Amino acid sequence: MRYGRSYMEWLIAITGLPYEVMILILLAVAGAFAGFVDSIVGGGGLISVPAMLLTNLPPSVALGSNKLSSIFGAGSASITFYETIWLILGWFVNYCLLPL
Repeated sequence: MRYGRSYMEWLIAITGLPYEVMILILLAVAGAFAGFVDSIVGGGGLISVPAMLLTNLPPSVALGSNKLSSIFGAGSASITFYETIWLILGWFVNYCLLPL
């Protein structure tokens, strides 16, 4: 805080955007960063849940949104694994079993 103003008031004063638009932009940036972190090492919820709670969302909504995003992430990872395992099995059959 600087001169008694919050950081959000400071951002609004600099950008001139309405409060609701600033919240949406900050949530979009936090969500993109959380998705990036989650795809590399996991644990993107450690970024997205506090960001949602800082916007005064109820905890049940923040945790439900986090769970929904993790369901989609696990689903896409499962589909990718399924496609990869068939590629590996096809390679194994073609190059290891068929020449015998």
